[in-house]
Amino acid sequence: MRMLLASGLGRLTSRFALESLIASAVRNTQCPLQGPVVISGLFRTASGIGESARICSKALQTLGIQHTNVDLSTNFNQIDIKAEHPVEAMPSALSGVLLLHFNAPETVHALTALRMMWPRRWHIIGNWVWELDGEPLGWRTASKFISEIWTPSEYSREALLKATNKRVTVVPYFVRSQQPQKLDRAKYGIEQNEFLVLSMADARSSLHRKNLIGSINVFRNAFGARQGFRLILKTRNLREDTAIGRMIFSAAREDSRITVIDRSIISSEVMELIDCCDVYLSLHRAEGFGLTMAEAMALGKAVIATGWSGNMEYMSNRSAALVSYSLVPALDKSGIYNPTVGTRWAEPDEAEASRLLALLAESPAERNRLGEAARDAINEKLSAKSYANALTKRLKMN
Repeated sequence: MRMLLASGLGRLTSRFALESLIASAVRNTQCPLQGPVVISGLFRTASGIGESARICSKALQTLGIQHTNVDLSTNFNQIDIKAEHPVEAMPSALSGVLLLHFNAPETVHALTALRMMWPRRWHIIGNWVWELDGEPLGWRTASKFISEIWTPSEYSREALLKATNKRVTVVPYFVRSQQPQKLDRAKYGIEQNEFLVLSMADARSSLHRKNLIGSINVFRNAFGARQGFRLILKTRNLREDTAIGRMIFSAAREDSRITVIDRSIISSEVMELIDCCDVYLSLHRAEGFGLTMAEAMALGKAVIATGWSGNMEYMSNRSAALVSYSLVPALDKSGIYNPTVGTRWAEPDEAEASRLLALLAESPAERNRLGEAARDAINEKLSAKSYANALTKRLKMN
């Protein structure tokens, strides 16, 4: 018993010592900042947090800011795509700026992998995003290991402020409206003349929050049993959510117009898939930002979306077909989130969404009008210039 107790105390002491060393490497002084700029994240992982690191690298490259990309996909056992950006080893410099694209629960593990501990003194920027309007439980401790937090929306910022006393700055994602190569619809079994509706979700981000079941209901209500319409559900890790995953696969078996693509694809393929759809549909209950909606808008697509949470900072009823909702207590049936008391999310009006989808299917002119307004909104609000202004303001690189 004494040996077990001693062993346990030893591990505990070792963990605290490690965390102390990591915390001592955090530079809390304000700008000007000097040294190399490093972006660290999951460059070979087809997730939202992985994409945020790739977006950051793309933005800095566009702005001509020299930086190093350090990939930690292997350390988190999350390799499912090839790296689209050059990745290198962590520089040995004792000081610099680290743009860390991991949420709070992964922060210590990431910093340990980067050997970010004393005598290093770096300005560490945690790029965090939270999807609910309540405080993220357990995130407060991780904030002592970073200098400040960047998040892509005011909606997310307000929630994060409940969990930290560090500076939290809104730095919206850079979304580039670059036309991808045309996708051969036959690659996914889609007829050339079919009206295509696309919804996307990763089961590790909660299928209940993303609400693909809502997309299925709305599609069926809008078109009944008519042919010539297709719903594509682009997913990842669908089998990890047994209950909702089973419902989605069952719907696809029962209705030949519903196609499920449950695998990881690289960013360029995601953009190709979005580009071939007629309408992007997101009946989310909450989003910290809603990157795929912004990407669809950047490509000039008509977007139908719940009019709640982070997506409302770059879309309006002029640039998207917004779905009404009721705010209800957040209860995640997928088990990914454990919301604090008082946390709310949206229950979208499926009947209204069905009417909007049917209307857009019947009116190419309205789809084009929305698409053009959507592209203009993204170019105005999520451009490289907007990102540059936020970036240089904080890093003082001018």
